Amino acid sequence: MVSFAYSIGGLLAFLVARYLLRDTVAQRFGPRMAAIDAGMRRDGAWYLFALRLVPAFPFSLINLLMELTAIRGATFYWVSQLGMLPGTLVYVNAGTQLARIDSLTDIVSPALLVSFALLGVFPLLAKRGLELMRRCRVHARWPRPRRFDRNHIVIGAGAAGLVTAYIAAAVKAKVTLIEAHRMGGDCLNFGCVPSKALIAASRLAQRMREAGRLGLALVKPASSFRAVMARVHAIIQAIAPTPASSAIPRWP
Repeated sequence: MVSFAYSIGGLLAFLVARYLLRDTVAQRFGPRMAAIDAGMRRDGAWYLFALRLVPAFPFSLINLLMELTAIRGATFYWVSQLGMLPGTLVYVNAGTQLARIDSLTDIVSPALLVSFALLGVFPLLAKRGLELMRRCRVHARWPRPRRFDRNHIVIGAGAAGLVTAYIAAAVKAKVTLIEAHRMGGDCLNFGCVPSKALIAASRLAQRMREAGRLGLALVKPASSFRAVMARVHAIIQAIAPTPASSAIPRWP
């Protein structure tokens, strides 16, 4: 009775909110709502089931937010009914056990202790179950191969990816390294190495300007930004792990 009453009440709130707010919101946020509606048509039932199973958000707020999407009322009802059923069983069972307390000894009764344990464990079990279901949905699009051609696949040839691939290849593993942009990642091409090369040039120029403090003739450095950047790119090319580099082995 609690399960059906709660689901029907959520459906009524959903329908009332949709009748009052849906058109107004769609007129104001038309393009954004179109993208949200496309996602809800594809995975709306899954999102709603996850929200219902793990009570991280107030159910009354979910009722109002879902009406702004294109999810169908029938889908909203049966997914809500199914998603809230496990939690309803746990909470109603705990309430039933509390109502049976007649003395202090009943507080430590096995039934009551199990009910409290279920209240604490249920969110963890629900979260774990959702994670397993999500993995199954992702992997369902690809059949499991009978054998694997590679022992190790590394996505991203940054510092971590290069080290990982190198260690795996060093122990004779079959490694595939995938990089969509530049080898070396952000640190080599845009961050650590270029910045340190620029800092080294600027520090030397500053020391030349302060030569008088050491009793030397003052020197005004004639800087060329083009030449400095050419040196920066030369350093990057010298470190970059390419097949032509002798410092980095070729991986199978």
